[in-house]
Amino acid sequence: KEVNLLDETSNQIKLKVKQRKGKILIAEDNQTNALLISLLLQKRGLTCKVVQNGKEALNEALKNDYDIILMDINMPIMDGLSAIKKLKEKSYSKPIVTLSANVIKSDIEKYKKAGASYSLHKPIDEEELENVLDMFLNNKQSITFEKFKSHFELLDDESLLIESIYEVFVKNSIIFWSDISGISSFKSLI
Repeated sequence: KEVNLLDETSNQIKLKVKQRKGKILIAEDNQTNALLISLLLQKRGLTCKVVQNGKEALNEALKNDYDIILMDINMPIMDGLSAIKKLKEKSYSKPIVTLSANVIKSDIEKYKKAGASYSLHKPIDEEELENVLDMFLNNKQSITFEKFKSHFELLDDESLLIESIYEVFVKNSIIFWSDISGISSFKSLI
């Protein structure tokens, strides 16, 4: 589903955005930026929670389930880089996307080394935001070649191989179909 964001009577080009499902944590100390980011995500159908520093982001991310964290780098109390490092120390595995005006190559490398999944620069470009959402929200059920390979390369026993194939394909398919159809009886097959 797409939403038309411009008045039909205007002569401007119509901008359409994909409607999505997901829960996003926004760590941003600037209230204007936080509001803008929230509006960009909400018009795409996403649920947002805003926190104002890295310490709050750390606590919130560990307490609740978010699909993506959008993390400002320069914040009071605890900066975004420190929060990312602490999340990774606690084995946090969901995508963390940095938000910063500091986007020179060495900064981005520093963010990735800390554990960031991707970096968006401020001001946020809506097309780039769409790409990030596509990258991290639409592929929840996809199995990459590397993930596929890692499930099978260490197996010597044929029965373990069959069990692993079942685990990867059958169970994930049942979960996928029950999630999109809303039929809970599929999950009883697992």
